[in-house]
Amino acid sequence: MPAARRERALDAPGFGPLLAAAGGAGQVEPFCQDLVPDADPDGKPETDPARPSSGTGDDGGRNPGRGG
Repeated sequence: MPAARRERALDAPGFGPLLAAAGGAGQVEPFCQDLVPDADPDGKPETDPARPSSGTGDDGGRNPGRGG
C-alpha cells in the first residue's frame, strides 16, 4: 500500500489504539516492524502463495471438512 494511503488510513477511528501504542502516526511503521521484524514493509509475501509449502496436503486442521 502506498505511504499516502497508509497515512490516510490511520485517520480512521479504529486505529486510535495503534497510534497511541506507537506514540503517534510517525512511529507506526517502526512500531510494527519491531513487532514483526521479518515482515516486508511493502506487504509482499516472502513466498509464492500459489505454491504449496509442503506438498503433503496436510493443512494442520486449518480447513475442516476438506480432504476427508
